[in-house]
Amino acid sequence: RAHRKLQLQTLAKASQAVEEIELNLRDHTSMTVAINPLDLPEARLMIKKFRRDLIAYFERANRQKPTEVYQLNLALYPLSNTKEKI
Repeated sequence: RAHRKLQLQTLAKASQAVEEIELNLRDHTSMTVAINPLDLPEARLMIKKFRRDLIAYFERANRQKPTEVYQLNLALYPLSNTKEKI
């Protein structure tokens, strides 16, 4: 329940950022892809690796004290009708 609430809060913040923060200070992108759900576990591992690699980059790049705090949200979810498959 707490994790769900946190996710909803970060999504609301992301939506607010689209409206209020200049494009040069943020990055919002999306893509729609057709996948086989059997590939989802590997995709989740790839997303996890990306997040860890990005943190490692920022830790190396921050030779000076960080001056800003950013939130990164990645979401991979089905758009197709999953209720029929459950």
